[in-house]
Amino acid sequence: MEEKPFLTLLCPEELEAVGRSLTQQWESGGFSIDLQVEKQSEILEKVESDRYEIALEVMAWPEPTLLLECAASDPTAPGREEAFIQLIEECRQELGQKAVKKKLVEAQAYLIGEMELVPLLSMPDEF
Repeated sequence: MEEKPFLTLLCPEELEAVGRSLTQQWESGGFSIDLQVEKQSEILEKVESDRYEIALEVMAWPEPTLLLECAASDPTAPGREEAFIQLIEECRQELGQKAVKKKLVEAQAYLIGEMELVPLLSMPDEF
């Protein structure tokens, strides 16, 4: 019998239901998951010191562009290329919610394509 791939999933207490749901889905897909529910501060410490395989994190940004601007301004961020920085600059200059949302979606897609980041929740249609 073939051994299942084993992964450890760090999960903050406030996302335990999400962590359990992901664990069930991944185990049904052939993985063996060790779900570790911890305080967010403990998870951040492990992520910052690169002692993790998969970690759920709460990313509560009051303004959608803040996360993207942080990625654009960090010189060590993966995917920090001129095309991405230009998208962020275009977001700053746009007027009107629909136009800004379109640019934010483009920037988010670019960032996700370049980073080890998978959003589990997305912006609602009413931006």
